[in-house]
Amino acid sequence: MTTHSDRPGRPSRFHSLAGAPSTLRDAWIADGAAVAVSIALAVMIDVGASGVVRVVLALAFVCYVPGRAVIANWPSAQARSQVALPVVLSVSIVTLVSVIGLWMHAWSPLAQFRLEAAASVAAITFAMLWRARSGRRPSPTRRPTRGRSR
Repeated sequence: MTTHSDRPGRPSRFHSLAGAPSTLRDAWIADGAAVAVSIALAVMIDVGASGVVRVVLALAFVCYVPGRAVIANWPSAQARSQVALPVVLSVSIVTLVSVIGLWMHAWSPLAQFRLEAAASVAAITFAMLWRARSGRRPSPTRRPTRGRSR
């Protein structure tokens, strides 16, 4: 989505398909929130807490965290979607791991959560460290090349 005030050859500040600005700060917030949800849910499970908060955290984890772990390490996909693609990937990943566990007659919801939470936190931490070290933008934009067009 471009506006009339955008200069040719420069990317629009609205470059995600959803129309929302995708900034470096948004990526840090999304990654931090995903790690916080994972850790909070793990602590609640370990202490045996139950209730609405645990259910909401579990729903947030299942619907966002594993997909965010994939998107955080895939810059071209992150440029397309900060919210929708992580949700689709998260639900798909959780479902796939559950089905594989059921087929192997080894499904355990808590073991599956621990595996997915550890993998997600590791992947998101890697992406955050890489972003901090390299200073890369989380959502690269394609700039027009100079020369002849075909």
